[in-house]
Amino acid sequence: MREIKTGRLLRLLLVLATLAGASIISAPSSTVIQAAPIYPDCLGDDDDDTDVDCLPYSDTAVKPVIIGSFGQGNLTIRTSFTYNACDWYIDTRNCYFSVDLPTFDGCFYIDKDEPKGVKSCGSYRDMYLTPPSGARSDHFSYSSGTATNVDGSLVTNLACRGAYSTVYGEGGDSRTDWVWRTRGPNTANCDIEVNLPVPDKLQGTTYLRVKVGGRLCAANSLTNCSISERVTGYAWLPVFGTLDPALGLEEEDPPITPTEPERVADTRDDGETSDGEAQGEGLVRAGTSRRIQVTGRANVPDNARGVILNVVAVGPDRNGYLTLYPCDEDVPSTSSLNYQRGQVVANSAILQLAGDGAICVFSSADVHVVVDVTSYIGQNGTITTIVPTRFVETREGYNTDDGMFAGIGEVAAGEPLEVEIAGRGDVPDDADAVAVNLTIVRPENQGYATLYPCDGESPNASNVNFRPGDVRANSAIVPLSDDGTLCVFSSSNTDVVLDVTATIADAEDFGALNPARLIETRPGMSTIDSQQEGVGRLQAGSTTVVRVAGRGGVPADADLVAVNLTAVDPAGAGYLTAFPCDAGLGDTSSVNFGARATVANSGIFALSSDGTLCVYAHEATHMVMDVSAYGIADEALNIERN
Repeated sequence: MREIKTGRLLRLLLVLATLAGASIISAPSSTVIQAAPIYPDCLGDDDDDTDVDCLPYSDTAVKPVIIGSFGQGNLTIRTSFTYNACDWYIDTRNCYFSVDLPTFDGCFYIDKDEPKGVKSCGSYRDMYLTPPSGARSDHFSYSSGTATNVDGSLVTNLACRGAYSTVYGEGGDSRTDWVWRTRGPNTANCDIEVNLPVPDKLQGTTYLRVKVGGRLCAANSLTNCSISERVTGYAWLPVFGTLDPALGLEEEDPPITPTEPERVADTRDDGETSDGEAQGEGLVRAGTSRRIQVTGRANVPDNARGVILNVVAVGPDRNGYLTLYPCDEDVPSTSSLNYQRGQVVANSAILQLAGDGAICVFSSADVHVVVDVTSYIGQNGTITTIVPTRFVETREGYNTDDGMFAGIGEVAAGEPLEVEIAGRGDVPDDADAVAVNLTIVRPENQGYATLYPCDGESPNASNVNFRPGDVRANSAIVPLSDDGTLCVFSSSNTDVVLDVTATIADAEDFGALNPARLIETRPGMSTIDSQQEGVGRLQAGSTTVVRVAGRGGVPADADLVAVNLTAVDPAGAGYLTAFPCDAGLGDTSSVNFGARATVANSGIFALSSDGTLCVYAHEATHMVMDVSAYGIADEALNIERN
């Protein structure tokens, strides 16, 4: 975990407590629970006698001021920029601010009014019996704000609109030199109003952590920044609502709970699912979404907040893509899987569930869809799913969620692209790893792409294998460097798209690894420890045992792993299926491939009790397996053993 500046943090909390005061809480009725009218000095402890788990690092440039309590529109978050954005030049013009929509960074329960035993309830929707309708951003609105120039001689109104470079002064764009003729503004305050129902079934004293911020820019033209800086602040919001005394505080869930893989959707006319639901419903039509209920099926409990699945596109009528997302959000500008006409293409995903436990699948073309669930994320797990968000889009004319790393041009062969991840979108500043979907778009040559933390070396591993002109996607769990970045390496010039789907904080029970190769069947190729290398092509109908625990950074007591599985030069069309060796081979697939293709797919799998993972080959093929993360469960996994 990266170091958090606790002195600055505690000063920020003191400012918040002083500004908000005890008056922010109204007296509740006997059926209502509320947070204490103070902000906790620290929520959680990493057991090293330091207060480092209170909040992520906050910039001095931005201070969130809290007015009111969380619930029914009586809360205002004032984002106050107190930093002089234009201090880089003596005569600065074209200086402007942008203000982000605030995001919920998690809600937390306090056990018996003590900092210990803090429980995360995931997203703000998880606190409601009936989740609020519409997208999260629908429940926020900006009101008027003010800006003051450096010498204090001019105070003007701002229109706080929440999108990049849309904070205006005096009715004109503050990027232009006729608005701020002497110096740019050094403060900008925008009020954000929240309108939500009172939370129900609270588990105890509750705080909601909110991230606010924006971007400061000194421009060298009307549109371009010569210097820019992102600013971020955090605050604790006291929550009040109806208490469910029977609910109580639950034990912390495992980071990921693998289940026996089960099919929850198969749209083909003869398709079958594990319970007879969502089968044979016909093509997902171009431009439409298909809803799939997940919780209550495939051993996924009703209170799960995330799911790990494998999705297959079968026989699309033209080139296009699938996007998976929680059904109570708008379709995001991301892709989960890219396909070409007539293909059978698979990819895995870590996905946030809607409040009712459903996911939606959007397709840009007519296509059949197959969905297999392999694991779920519990209510109090250490992995936080987010709405899929685009962080890199190198193609000209396309954008990312915040405008960064957009239209920057191809990644050059052999020259890693360093990407800022922590502190962007819903990824906290102290994130240790992220789950991503990487798409390679029309590379010049045959090759591969690899993701890794930028302060490490490029590993002997791959995430995506491609041919010239391909559009190939694959998911991965990637540790971040100490400064919150990851690197994208490609062996060929290519455009790159990167979407983030989940964040992972430092936890004893789950760890992301620099990718390590555990098996390489091709002659002359190597693995991390020289074991299981050059063992020869897998034969059709065969099952291969791969030793995982105790290798490549995986602890000897690991219960589950995230791996990338690659089929290389198969003799014919077929599939690979990974499964714990002491469980039965199910009716699912992990990688689907055509003859002579090189195809990769990732997944999270339970290990056998002896730390092994088995791979069944439907057709003769070479195989490569790279491990990227591990998990340790406190109790037996929900896997049917032979």
